[in-house]
Order: sequence, then structure tokens, then C-alpha cells
Amino acid sequence: MSLSNAFDELGTGFDPVAEAKQREELERKGNQRDYLIHQVFKQNEAGAKLLAMWVQDALIMAPTARPGDDLLAIGLEEGKKEFIRKVLLTIQKIEGVTNE
Repeated sequence: MSLSNAFDELGTGFDPVAEAKQREELERKGNQRDYLIHQVFKQNEAGAKLLAMWVQDALIMAPTARPGDDLLAIGLEEGKKEFIRKVLLTIQKIEGVTNE
């Protein structure tokens, strides 16, 4: 006689092999995305110019908050800056991988 568990009847159907494959696929796609970001913004002259403009305009020159801004406007401005920072960090990550 086996003891039943209340969770046995949930029918989760958890498959560790399928979970591992899904995790590997997500990692592969993430790595591919990182390399594409590097290619677009570092290896392409137009992309590099655009990134330089974004860095200058959004990160250096544009304040995150101005007098009278509401929290939504501040959040949107910070979100734009966060996107640019993530592009820069991805480029650094890829260059660190390829330089080692």
C-alpha cells in the first residue's frame, strides 16, 4: 500500500528531460540574440553610430526626471535608458567571450 499525496492528482506531467531540453533551447536562443545585438550595434557602422547617438542623447544629455514629470514619464525615460544599458552590457559580454 502506497501513501497518496494530494499533489499526485494534479497531473502536472513534469518531464525533467523535456524541461532540460527547453532550458537548453532558451539558452541557445539567448546566446544567438546576444551575438545578433553585437553584430548590429558593434560590427555594423550604422548600428554603431545609432548606439553612440543613443548613449549621448539618452544616457548623458537627457535627464531621467524633470520638474513636473509624473512617475509614468520618469519610468518611461528610465526604461529607455535601461534598454540602451542592456545593449551596451550585451556587447561587453560578447566581446569578453570572444576575447578569452
